[in-house]
Amino acid sequence: MLYLLDTNICIYLIKGNPAVSNQLNKFSSNIVGISTISIAELEFGVHKSVLKNKNRKALDKFLRPFEIISFSERAAFHYGVIRANL
Repeated sequence: MLYLLDTNICIYLIKGNPAVSNQLNKFSSNIVGISTISIAELEFGVHKSVLKNKNRKALDKFLRPFEIISFSERAAFHYGVIRANL
C-alpha cells in the first residue's frame, strides 16, 4: 500500500465528488488503503446522521475495495513522537 486516504477524502469519494474520484481512479485499489481511525470517524458520521440506513450502505459499499490498515498502540506512540517534533 502506498496511499492512505484520510477521512475527508473518504467523505468526498462517498458523496461522489468528481475531481477527487478522478484522482483516485488513477491508482489501482490495491495500493490505496484506509486506516481504522478514518473508519471510526466515518462510523461516527453514520451513527450521527439522519439517514443512517442510506449512509450505512454507502459506507459499506465504499470500504469494500480498500485494504484496511490497523492503527496499533505502537503506531500511536510514533504518532505522538512525530507530532511533538513538528
